[in-house]
Amino acid sequence: MDQPSTPPSSDDAKPASGGSLVRRGFWGLGDQAVVSGGNFLTNIILANAMPATEYGEYGLLWGVLLLLNGVHAAIVTYPLSVRGAGGSVEQIRRLAGGGVAITGCVGVVTVAMSLLACRALAVENVAGWMILAGLAWQLQETLRRALLAGFRMRAVIVGDAISYLGQAAGVAVLAYARQETLPNVFAVLAGTSLLAAAVQVVQVKLRLPRAGEFQEQVAHSWRIGRWSLLTNLIGIVNLQAIPWVVTAFHGPASAAMLQAVNNVLGLTNPIVLGLHGIVTPSVAHARVGGLR
Repeated sequence: MDQPSTPPSSDDAKPASGGSLVRRGFWGLGDQAVVSGGNFLTNIILANAMPATEYGEYGLLWGVLLLLNGVHAAIVTYPLSVRGAGGSVEQIRRLAGGGVAITGCVGVVTVAMSLLACRALAVENVAGWMILAGLAWQLQETLRRALLAGFRMRAVIVGDAISYLGQAAGVAVLAYARQETLPNVFAVLAGTSLLAAAVQVVQVKLRLPRAGEFQEQVAHSWRIGRWSLLTNLIGIVNLQAIPWVVTAFHGPASAAMLQAVNNVLGLTNPIVLGLHGIVTPSVAHARVGGLR
């Protein structure tokens, strides 16, 4: 087993006190505000710039990526958050490396589902960019969860600002230039996620796990992630099935109206998701420390 390494110098990674929990909560909610705010702005810009049919197609493809991200969250990032919270800096780096490797395996599903979705909507020219956007998003999400597992709440904001505020700025430029086509939009999403991932690779300093460690991580991820996978799939499929049914009967322009409503509802995400990003590693860390 790895020996505990020197703890990070950031206050974010110190044992929790009342004050540190408040600070973590503040930075965690601030980070989620960046994430949700970037997504909200992106959708509002596209809703106003794209024709209804094309925006409906974007919403459907984006929903597929949300479904795939739910699979990735259950199998990769949730187990990483739980296991990494009680680990040393070196252990988190190795877990992050293993998480990236598992992400590559899960990526096969992302490729297959993206191809099917694009074929169903007859937008095969979007498939390559959609696949790249989905894989880049999952890669960046793995790295940001490694930072959150180590309670590096302030550090994670840098990459998230590049990814989510960057994508909003990118689609704004596309809209201004009247180039807001589906391939261009997904290219922007892919590019900002890759830039953010590059920053967070440096922040995490990930390490490749040893063979035995990786096998153990895969088994652990499946053991604790399978039930989360089931609940994620049920919730997301129920939500995303509606616009696909609407599209089947009334076309993608009608689905665009549903997406516009979801844009408004998404304003509640910073509190709900921000607390989730703090509570999961905090509870896991407390359990490792012997608290009940």
